[in-house]
Amino acid sequence: MVLATDMSKHMSLLADLKTMVEAKKVAGNNVIVLDKYNDKIQVLQSMIHLAD
Repeated sequence: MVLATDMSKHMSLLADLKTMVEAKKVAGNNVIVLDKYNDKIQVLQSMIHLAD
């Protein structure tokens, strides 16, 4: 079963996640606020990709 493991998109998934995390980081704190649905989905897709 293929979930979110398309390796042809690996680098773009990683770059998009890194960009989103850097934008969401609270200054001076390691807390990331995921207030938008799309942000939550992006993190969950990345977790599935990493786990597979």
